[in-house]
Amino acid sequence: MSLWSPEAASKRPPTMPNETRHQPGISIVLTSSGETAHLRRCLESFSACWSAAHAEVIVVRAGTCIDLALLAQQFTNIVWIATESRASQSDLRRIGLERGNRDIVLFLDDRDSERHQWAAAICRNWLAWTNTGGRVMNAPTCCGESEQAAPFPYVSVVMPVHDGGPRFLLALQALALSDLPRQSWELVIVDDASNDETAIVAAQYADKLLRLRQGPRGPGYARNRGFELTLGECVAFVNADVMVATDTLRNAVTVLTEHPDIGAVFGSCDAAPMMPGFLSEYRSLVQRYYHHKNADDSLTFSSACGVVRSSVFENAGGYDEWHFSRRQLEDLELGQRIRALGERIVPHSGVRATHLRQWTLRRMIATEIFDRAVPWMRLVKRQLTKDHVGAHRAGTAKKVNIVLCWFAAICAAFAWSRHSLPLSIAAVACVAVVLVNNAAQLAFFARRRGIGFAAASVPLDMIYYLIAGVGVLFGWIVRQAVGDPTPGAVAEAFAEMGTKRWPPVPVKRVARSAIASERPPVTPQLGLSDFPLISQDSLGKGSHDDSSQPIQ
Repeated sequence: MSLWSPEAASKRPPTMPNETRHQPGISIVLTSSGETAHLRRCLESFSACWSAAHAEVIVVRAGTCIDLALLAQQFTNIVWIATESRASQSDLRRIGLERGNRDIVLFLDDRDSERHQWAAAICRNWLAWTNTGGRVMNAPTCCGESEQAAPFPYVSVVMPVHDGGPRFLLALQALALSDLPRQSWELVIVDDASNDETAIVAAQYADKLLRLRQGPRGPGYARNRGFELTLGECVAFVNADVMVATDTLRNAVTVLTEHPDIGAVFGSCDAAPMMPGFLSEYRSLVQRYYHHKNADDSLTFSSACGVVRSSVFENAGGYDEWHFSRRQLEDLELGQRIRALGERIVPHSGVRATHLRQWTLRRMIATEIFDRAVPWMRLVKRQLTKDHVGAHRAGTAKKVNIVLCWFAAICAAFAWSRHSLPLSIAAVACVAVVLVNNAAQLAFFARRRGIGFAAASVPLDMIYYLIAGVGVLFGWIVRQAVGDPTPGAVAEAFAEMGTKRWPPVPVKRVARSAIASERPPVTPQLGLSDFPLISQDSLGKGSHDDSSQPIQ
């Protein structure tokens, strides 16, 4: 029996170095603030199941040590923490998190019987999962029929985060206001080696918190690890700098339940960003325009705010964690593989989200070159998708605009230095053609923000096309000199040897160019490495979800 004060409990016991750990562990933080009868019933029902998974159970109760004395004598393998009776639920969770020492933390309230069942399902499959990997609920020792009948959540929300800061808290507060009943969804937060108090903030809202202590390893890797802990029939991916609307989850669930032929749905960003500044408003409006451009199915997926059926995500092989070590084009590439399975991906105007990212010119240049154009040229551009005429035309128009903008810039430079009128006319003509190609976008801007905003956006359009041209050239050079991106020599060596460790080594994928000519038949067992990389050129993307087209 061990009774702790909150101060003593915050001192974690020593642990083995990360390099020597081969399996993750579970900490269960059970909070209690009401009658001890609820706490006793919970422990009597599930403590044996938790013990079978070798879980570290931490009971944090708002009350005196006297209230816990009898229970502590009966349940001896539990850490008991008593704090002041006025402590809030957030305080109790924080205290339990500070005492917990394992990689995976499950947060439970002694009166929430449904979530007790969810935690029990994880624990029953835990030991088998540590040997097999994949999704915990699909481990060989799956629950029996009585446990499978438990009301699991329909949607599992997975949110990766690294040094979330104030925007992370805003994203969590918005998610907590969802009008989808709370028993219908769970929240899995993956802390990708944060250096701030991200884990403490996450503990206030999460049902499950996965702490990746080495890294950061990137959002694709983090989302895959979070998905392995989910129980829902569908999984929603939400970025830590995105605020969802109150009806976002409910609208996404409605689309997927009413349309069984749809495999994934993703959201439409609000035209008015939370962050001030003309550039942030411009970026949001550009994304909004492409979201509402057409009513056809999309060729890609957006992880900023997107929901996909769990079976579809598994069959597609998850995110490509081998090639994408940070936020780049991993959701675009995933969407192509989902489409290769024959699944529909639809944008929907009712699945709304607001981006909290503050855009600056420096950030836009760095993002477009190093996180869009370079990985596009190094990895994503392999085989052009020919089955979407509208998107293909948009991609062609973008390429034409890039060439015209660079030609205009060169003509303007020579015209200025040589005082040449013909070169000046040629530069103006190139810009005029770009304006004609962007007429629909400019008209959209004018309707939303006025003619002045539309006119002021023209220089930013030109800058974007110039940046894209630099990125394409630099990406081609890097690909010729270096080849495809990899997670590093150490990860490659571990993957080659089949080393089992925690956190796991990124999964190595088969080069898609090598199998492009022999695509295997689509079956539910196929994974990521079974599909060739399909190009996104036809999408004309300038950001993660620029080419989305919502169903009106």
